[in-house]
This record gives sequence, C-alpha cells and structure tokens, in this order.
Amino acid sequence: MFICHKGTFLNSKLKNINLAINKLFTTLKRFPFAMLSAYIFTIILMTLATVGYPHKMELIHYNVANKIAFIASIGFFLFTTLRLISRNYILLLLGFILIITYYIYLPNNIHNLHKLEMEFPFIIFSLISLMITAPYLKHSSSNIKFWSWAKHIILSLLLSFIFGVILFAGLSGGLYITEKLFDLGQTQRYIEHISIFTMGIFGTYFFLSQLPKYPRLLPLKAYNNMEIIFTKFILTPLFALYFIILYTYTAKIIFVGEWPKGTVSISILLFSAFSILTYLFWTPLWNKRSEKYKNFFWWTILFQTFVLAIALYLRVEPYGWTANRYMIGVLGFWLFALSIYFIFNKKASYRTIFISLPIILMLSLFSPFSATITAKHSQQEKLKTLLAKLDVDENISKDSNLSLQYNISSAISYLYNHHGMDSLFPIIPKVVTEYQNREQNTDSKDCTPMVYSSFPSYATKQLGFNHIDRWQWEQNQAIKRDKFKTLELEDIPKNFTVMSERDSFKSINIKGYDWLLDFRYFIKDNNYPRYCLPPQEKKAGAKIKYIIETTKDTIIVKESNRTLATIDIKEFIDKIITTEKKDKSNDFKPYYEPIRFTKDELTYLFRNNQVNIKLIFSNIMVSKKNKLLNYRGDILIGKKL
Repeated sequence: MFICHKGTFLNSKLKNINLAINKLFTTLKRFPFAMLSAYIFTIILMTLATVGYPHKMELIHYNVANKIAFIASIGFFLFTTLRLISRNYILLLLGFILIITYYIYLPNNIHNLHKLEMEFPFIIFSLISLMITAPYLKHSSSNIKFWSWAKHIILSLLLSFIFGVILFAGLSGGLYITEKLFDLGQTQRYIEHISIFTMGIFGTYFFLSQLPKYPRLLPLKAYNNMEIIFTKFILTPLFALYFIILYTYTAKIIFVGEWPKGTVSISILLFSAFSILTYLFWTPLWNKRSEKYKNFFWWTILFQTFVLAIALYLRVEPYGWTANRYMIGVLGFWLFALSIYFIFNKKASYRTIFISLPIILMLSLFSPFSATITAKHSQQEKLKTLLAKLDVDENISKDSNLSLQYNISSAISYLYNHHGMDSLFPIIPKVVTEYQNREQNTDSKDCTPMVYSSFPSYATKQLGFNHIDRWQWEQNQAIKRDKFKTLELEDIPKNFTVMSERDSFKSINIKGYDWLLDFRYFIKDNNYPRYCLPPQEKKAGAKIKYIIETTKDTIIVKESNRTLATIDIKEFIDKIITTEKKDKSNDFKPYYEPIRFTKDELTYLFRNNQVNIKLIFSNIMVSKKNKLLNYRGDILIGKKL
C-alpha cells in the first residue's frame, strides 16, 4: 500500500516536471526572438560583471558589448509586442530593421549619453503600452474586456519582478550562509551575476509564460476579494489623499496669488497617472450608483492641465525649453486632449489611451520637432540673448548681474552636457576654438596632464566671471530669503583671493624686475586633482633658467642648480587667512564666494644680496580648520648685478 502511494507521488512529481519543461519549450517556440534578446542581454552583462571596473573600461569591445546589451533589452519588449500583434514574418522583419536602425543611430559609447536617461524609459513604456493594445489593434472590444487583458499584462509584469526579487534574495542568502558555514572564499562577487540571471532569464521567462496563446479569448472574471480591497480601499483613498493635497495647493495659488513652483509639474503628472490607473481599476465595479463619478477623474485631470501650463510657462519664459520641459508640455497636452475625449464621448475606448501615448512619445523623441532638437535651438537662442545683455548692461545691479551669470552658466552647461561642444560653436566660436586647440602638458610628474576638467567653467571664465551651478544658485536664493543660515560644511574650503578676478591682473608693474613667472602649490594629501597649465598659457619667463619650487611654508627660487632665495611665507599666509574682512555693503555674501583682498594686501616683498622678489598671490585656499590646501600667483624676479 505504501509502495503504491509512493509510486503515485513520484509519478505526480514527474508529471509536473514534464509539464514545466513542455511549458518552457512552448514559450521559447512562441517567443524565440524575445527570449534570444533576453539571453544576449544576460550573457553580455554577466560576462562584463566578471571583469573588474578598471579592467572593464580597457576592453577593446566594451562599448560595443554595452551597446548590444542595451539594444537587446529593448528587443525583448519589441519582439514580444510584435508576436502578440501577429505571426506575420514581414512584421518580424520590420522589428529587426527597427532594432538595427536604432543600433546604428546610437554612438558606440552610450555610457554617458544624457538623452538616454529620458529616451530609454519612454521607449520601454511605449512598447509595454503597445503590448497591451497588440491583440486589439485590428479588433474592437468592450472596455471591460480590454481592461481584463491590460490588467493581466500589468499584473504579470509586477509578479515577474516580485518573484525575481524573491528568488534573488533566496539565492543570495543561501550563498552568504554557505560562505560563512564552510569558510569559502569571497563568494559575494557572484551577487551581481545572480541579480542579472534572475531578472534577465527567470523574470523574462516567467512573464512570457503568463501570456495566453489567444489573448482575446481570455475569460472575463469578476474581481476577487483582494482586487476589490486593492481598488476600493487602497487605490481610491490614495487618490482622494493626493486630490486633497494638490487641490489645496491649487487653491493657495488662486487665493494668495502665489505662482506655482517648478515641482508642481511633476506632481500634476504623477497625480494624473494615478487618477487614470484608479479609473481603470474601477472598470468592472462601475454600477448605476457609482457611474456618475466616472467623469470626476477626468475633470480633476483637465483642471490641473491648466495649472501645469502656467507652471511650465513660468519656467520656459525665463530659462527656455529643455528636453524635460518639452516632454512635460507634450504629456500635459496629451492629458488635456484625453480628458476632453473621455468627458464628452460616452463611447470612449480604452484603446485610445494605450495607442495615443506611445505615438506622441515616439514623435517627441525621434521627429524633426523632437524634444532634443527643440531644446537645443531654444537654449542656443536663449544664450545669444543673455550674452548680448552681458555685453550691453555693464552697470546692472549686483543681484541682476548674479542672476544673469547663473542663467548664462546654466545655458552653457546644458548645451555642453546634452549636445556637445559643437552646439556652442555658433555662439562663442572663439572660446570653443581656443579650448579645443589647447595642448596638454605631459612633461610634469607633479600634476595631472589635463587642460581643464570642465568646459563650462572655462567658458564662463573667458566671459569674465566664475561658473555658477544650480546648487550654488539655489543656496544663494534660499539664504537671501532667510530660510537658511550660512552653511558650515567641513568639506567646503575657504578661498582668499584678490578684489576682482577679472581686472586685478590686467596690468602688473614690472619696473625694477627682469622676469615674470607663475607659481603654485597643492597639498600632497588632499583630494583635489592638480591640473597643469597648457604650455601656451604659461608666462613667457617659464621657459628660462629660473626654477620655482613651492612647499607649504616656503617658495624657493633657483637658477640652474644654484639657490637664489628661500622665502618663508608661513607668517604672511597665516596673517591673511586669520584676517577678518568686514563687508561694508549690505549685500548678501554666499558662503561659496571668496573672501576678497586688494592686490597690495596679497603682495609680499623679499630681497637679499642676490635678488629682489615680489610675490603677488592670486588665490589661497584653506579648509574650514584653516589647513592650507593650495595657493597660486605670480612672481617677479629682479637679479642684482
């Protein structure tokens, strides 16, 4: 009796294993190119994960492999969508053409391509949206039937992710315990391989295995208790909460007359997405009693699109279009049109949501009027206008001047980071040409052979002011509004410099001196990179026989191998960095602004029986604890006869 029961148990297990294997091969046969894309993605990333980061960048084909993996991740969703639409081989061929075209379109090195931060998620989101509509592109259906399929896709994706995380946690935990119990080597290096495998192989296979062979024949099922609880007691209360928060803020804007903040745009888009999701989940639950609230969701979205338009205008008018602002505008227009459609069309189809969104997103990414092209032209025109104002308005107030400098810094940084240096050539050709022609100094062993770490910083310096990034500007504005006190951050150094960096060294009195050189010192144990000046930027005297050696406390002047002077500057620098400078004006001084001295205050004279020397410090940098980090300046040398 026991033996019979045991045999039945084994047969049952073998049958389950056989069914699992059959389902695996059925899924592979049904979605061959989607799974091939997942395998390519997984194999490449797992291979690269075996190589350490420093060595990874040295691989000859690293950029190409990284690019193929990126394309393969898109290929998984693309080929899944095409298979759900039809088994037509022409459609499959179109998919390969799209993938190859996009591969050629992208540069080989996509690692630091800024536009992919927006482009990639929008492409994936569009493909998932098309995946939902795929079985119903040629066939109409009721909204409740369409939502049944859409919900199945959404839940399958969610379950694939959740089960993948659970499997990853289980395998990682087992690996960790095994390492501790059996005193194995560093097995934690395989954690990355496990995460790639669980998401790249298990997650993709599980998702595809959940897709029915005939989606339109998916049976309609009433919501179970969990789905009812989720819709009525989780989604709906959260929608109500966000509605109260957002509309309370909107009321504040109307009655107080306060302009909407920049963050309100993202809040409105998230609220709208949550509203649509709640509306869709209510689909099987609408009845005569609750149906009158259907349009309420769309009216709330419609009204917020007007607030979104105002908030967007307030950013675009002074700062111009960026890719992010363009996409916010496009999504706002889409929400406006969608709200009108559902409010006034009693037979509005859910398919419209999932078809219109990928179309408008793809046009915004790849059309002649794309976000990238529009933003580039907008920022170029903005920069031209700002530079013209910089040339004309020489006597504008300090606050206006600081604002102008920030806007110029922002425009240059955006164009350089998102569109490259070539986008700035039509506007500041002289600055771009000078920067590109600068030669790297590879002779010195004491400094990094780089020209400059940041072109925007170099460009603004050439225009006559220091680069101001967004963080500095926002801290400045916050402190001026008395919302924050001056920040005391340990890692922010103090700068002591001359009164006007733009005008201080236009002329230097060299009477009585023979040579003008520059000197600089960087502490050996600090984290600041030491950049060499290009040869053509060094003073003419740098090519002569004088050698300048610097330490924390001394500057040594040598002629060939003979020491002409050893200058003790410790007392002088201590006096400078401990001097309390009182600002006679009432203007706010942000913490990052240097402490300014006159040129005479930063000048040190030295003489002995061999030379007369004048040291003119242009900058001294110390830590918050007055530890000297670096100094630089010019040295005048007059040799006695």
